Amino acid sequence: MRPFLHHYHSPDGSHSVTVADNGRVAYAYLYAGDEVINSVWLYNRLPAPDVGEWQGDASVPGYKAPFLNAAAYVDAERMAEPLKEEGDMETVWEHRSSGAVHMVHLIVRGTHYGVLSPAMEPGWTVAAAKDGPLARRLA
Repeated sequence: MRPFLHHYHSPDGSHSVTVADNGRVAYAYLYAGDEVINSVWLYNRLPAPDVGEWQGDASVPGYKAPFLNAAAYVDAERMAEPLKEEGDMETVWEHRSSGAVHMVHLIVRGTHYGVLSPAMEPGWTVAAAKDGPLARRLA
């Protein structure tokens, strides 16, 4: 399981998306400058636990983010294969008339896979079976 880390920048350079796959789970993080302003779970590499890891005891060794998404929130049939190279994903930036970032569309291997917005957390993904704490369902 090879980890994946890549940064995608908005056309004006004000925002960026970092996609991080640590070998067990993958997330996309929306940044405004150096500050994370939103995130979305993209996929699990390990089997989805029955109970969300975020519900565990923070004092237990090994309890840390990023969390695997729980089975009840995962649509395994729509979950992407792990990203392997920069070209596996592209970002499409949507701006308001004021010029502010409105949404970032995450395109994985030609499929509209997810959305991040500065205004709604968490983001959306087709791999979510239902809305949850790590991702909203993108129909």
